Amino acid sequence: MANTHGFFAGRSKANINTNGSNLYSNGGYNIFCTYDIDNSTYVIPSGGTGAVINTPGVSSLGNTYDQAANNAMAGAGLITQNGGELADGISGGFMEGINGGTQPASESTHPFFFLGTIGFSLYNNLGASSAAKIDSSTNDGFRSNNEELAAYTTAGVSNVATSTDYTVCICAGDINGSSSDTSGARITFRFSNNALGAGLSNLAYYYPTESRFGLIIGSTDSDELAAAKWLLNGYPILQNGEPVFWDNAN
Repeated sequence: MANTHGFFAGRSKANINTNGSNLYSNGGYNIFCTYDIDNSTYVIPSGGTGAVINTPGVSSLGNTYDQAANNAMAGAGLITQNGGELADGISGGFMEGINGGTQPASESTHPFFFLGTIGFSLYNNLGASSAAKIDSSTNDGFRSNNEELAAYTTAGVSNVATSTDYTVCICAGDINGSSSDTSGARITFRFSNNALGAGLSNLAYYYPTESRFGLIIGSTDSDELAAAKWLLNGYPILQNGEPVFWDNAN
């Protein structure tokens, strides 16, 4: 079965990460990285909403900090290295291009930015609690940087040309020609099997550019190595609409 999962991105009132009962995992959400505006920091998702990297051939990056890859949480490359150096502020992660590259104001009614996937079987289940869906009462999902603009009205299907194609998702930013108001919404890209490194290394997105962090994707990286770095940077990936290189899918 294909296309059981889609992508989402944007800002929200609710903090998906910290609900003790894993309420939002019951709505189908998996979070690959979060930015907390009020605390100016990237956050690793917790509990049932996190994505666990599954790259048995890439146990670690072998970089200066020997960042773990296999069995690490998505986003960990930004958040755990060198005492959390990369987690402090927007630089080096998906938030860098949002709001014109300037930290959004903390006086916000939607203080959390998220990047992740949604499992359709849970999200579209008529028996699922409406409380498990972000802003479900108004059916407007997440917001763009401008809190008055909806980032999506339905969970986005990751259409592919063949069953082996990869799809990835980033947050729109100035590097993609997005305005400050519309930044933060999702953009998806498709790459062929056995060409993930070549594709991602040419993609316009934000990541730590210092080699000591080990998160730069090379054009000759294998699919597994490229995926490990991509996930450690806090970005989601699917293959034929299915989770790939990560576990704990909702």
